[in-house]
Amino acid sequence: HSAYSPSENEFMSVLLYRNIMNMAISVQEFEWFKNFIDEYTDKLKPEFRENMANLASANLLFEQNNFEEALEKLSKIPYDVFIYKVDIKNLMLRIYYELDLYEAGFSMVNAFRNFLSVSDEISETFKIQHLNFVNFYNRLLKMKSESSNQDAGFLQSEISKKDSVASKGWLIDKTKELALQMK
Repeated sequence: HSAYSPSENEFMSVLLYRNIMNMAISVQEFEWFKNFIDEYTDKLKPEFRENMANLASANLLFEQNNFEEALEKLSKIPYDVFIYKVDIKNLMLRIYYELDLYEAGFSMVNAFRNFLSVSDEISETFKIQHLNFVNFYNRLLKMKSESSNQDAGFLQSEISKKDSVASKGWLIDKTKELALQMK
């Protein structure tokens, strides 16, 4: 019923689009999400359409285990809009992990941590969520790069207990996988 904006003459907000994207991914409604991208990207302001379509497609491709294609989509998005910076860095880290790109992953960890530390564009809550993600991710990547699952169960427990962690479900899944792979 065109309830994506306050009036029929207004565009959908980028934040609403992003929230819908994140929710569709979290409930694993991938076919629905593909249809959403196809149908609603044109409802955004013209200057946001291409970037949001690339970000949404990169997320969908990641969920479909098409990591190289997801990276390709991300490479088309400029870093000039705040919302893209955090989402791109988070997704890139997860792709680097999946592709065993350890050096790129560790380098991105440092860049992301520095960005979060100095940025005044981010709320404290959002900063904490992503700093927690980066810290857990760094430990997880280190275990994987060293082929060691010695602390995977402990790390999984720590992540589970922490309230404010971006991509928490993914981190927990990866600690479980690591524990099983390294047995």
